[in-house]
Amino acid sequence: MRLISLLLFSHVLLLASALILFNLLFSASGMFKMVRPAVGEALREMPLAELKSKYRRVSSLEKARSGWENEYEVSSKQCMHGPNCKLGNFCTVGRRLQEVNVLGGLILPIWGTIEKALSKQVI
Repeated sequence: MRLISLLLFSHVLLLASALILFNLLFSASGMFKMVRPAVGEALREMPLAELKSKYRRVSSLEKARSGWENEYEVSSKQCMHGPNCKLGNFCTVGRRLQEVNVLGGLILPIWGTIEKALSKQVI
């Protein structure tokens, strides 16, 4: 496989002005595997014709690098819908970093009871 780095503009994304860099891994099958700065490698491969119809090549490697780094940084705090997302900070779609709370240990056997008690409280 040879690695091709391109900065691409996605017409599919809701943010028409958002530039997103995809690293494309070209295989012998003629399919491209996309790697996005926010979420990593995509599960689906894309044929060249579809790739060309949805995205465009960026003129310089420096523009590609700065676009990738910008998207990588923004995606740690913001969802893919952009700063005007209706859900605000609660939306995690396409966000690179997500906060997850995990319970473990001796609290697990009584967690159902605690949940019921908390749901009955009026704030």
